[in-house]
Amino acid sequence: MNNGHKPFNSFNQTTITHFKGYELNGIIKKKNCALLILNQGAINLEFSSLQKIEYLTRQEFIIISPAQLVQIKTVMPSKGVFIEFCTENKFSGLDFMMEIKIPITSGYYSNLCFDEVSTLHVNLISEAIMNYIHQLHDWGNAIHYSKKNTKKDVLTKLLKARVIIENEYQKQIDVQYLANSVAMSKFNFIRKFKEAFGFTPQQYILQKRISFSQLKLRSNKTLSITDLANLSGFQNIYHFSKTFKKMVGISPSYYQIST
Repeated sequence: MNNGHKPFNSFNQTTITHFKGYELNGIIKKKNCALLILNQGAINLEFSSLQKIEYLTRQEFIIISPAQLVQIKTVMPSKGVFIEFCTENKFSGLDFMMEIKIPITSGYYSNLCFDEVSTLHVNLISEAIMNYIHQLHDWGNAIHYSKKNTKKDVLTKLLKARVIIENEYQKQIDVQYLANSVAMSKFNFIRKFKEAFGFTPQQYILQKRISFSQLKLRSNKTLSITDLANLSGFQNIYHFSKTFKKMVGISPSYYQIST
């Protein structure tokens, strides 16, 4: 499903560069667009024309526009892949997301093993990334700010918050903690999160917790509902059971025996 965007075909004139350790230190300037994906470690990227520095860590990627001069310094031993490409058609959203780091949220090659990246895999990786960028563009457009740079800044903060939720939903996290993590007021954070994604941060936390509990109930028929409530991040079994039934339509115990 392409959400109204032009369908992705493929990249041509693609060059793949694997790197590990400190191999990526130095100045780069690519003729075409370049996709830099980091799987381990951390690097600093200094964009001379933009007068800004991005700190890229594992499970993040960045798209570098053509002819952009970038000074790269490896902060700690890193591993990832550099894919230089030119596209066969224009992608809405590509210019919007240039030169900002983007976390790879769940479902978008977050577990990709870059040791296995070859020419055969590039189209699959690139298609997933481009589809993700289309989604990012839609999310960004939904944020009610007139300036594009403000939309980009807010979206990167919201994406960071999504990743925190995806990594920590089993813990006792709350909306204030998330807002503080991305340096936004609680009120503005909730409002912009819902504008971008269509649901509130608390709703997303509950979605992740209930999806996790459903998986556990299907795979473990002897797991107690009390233990599952704690494991899923709920403070008590009453709140867990009530939320589960509201979102799934049946009780956790009935779901466990019927699936």
